[in-house]
Amino acid sequence: MGTKAQTPAAKRAAPASLAPARIQQTFSVPFAYDVTFTRDALVPDNGALLEAFTRGSSDRRHRVLPIVDAGLAAAWPELSGWLTAYFTRHADRLELVALPAPVVGGEAEKDDPRVVDRLLALFHEHHMDRHSFVLVLGAGAVQVHAMDGALVEGAVAWMRGAAATP
Repeated sequence: MGTKAQTPAAKRAAPASLAPARIQQTFSVPFAYDVTFTRDALVPDNGALLEAFTRGSSDRRHRVLPIVDAGLAAAWPELSGWLTAYFTRHADRLELVALPAPVVGGEAEKDDPRVVDRLLALFHEHHMDRHSFVLVLGAGAVQVHAMDGALVEGAVAWMRGAAATP
């Protein structure tokens, strides 16, 4: 009978010096951010919010889109007026691109893609980009959705505020 044909693997058997080597590598990406504590954040003479938006930047005006938990907006109907007064006082450095957009929060909304779709539509409508800010006020579910939308939109910066008095 004939000779057994060599398989391609047998023909290319690697010498021991070419055996695969494995090394483990690690890397880290440090991320630092400031956390500011203040009271009466929307009182026009309180500079904490202004400083948070303008820190480390040029003298340009910063565009800000407020997103508010609907429950917070219902509990504090004065919120739009407070935001308008604050941004009017700091109009040389801040631009309020729209009145607060109320978004329904809560557990049921966490899995509703329509919330993210609505936020993306708002970002497009107001031409939000990586130089813009989204100011999120209220419940955690709204903050999660706004962050999701901001990340999808190309790293729109976002800031969150606690649901407390201005």
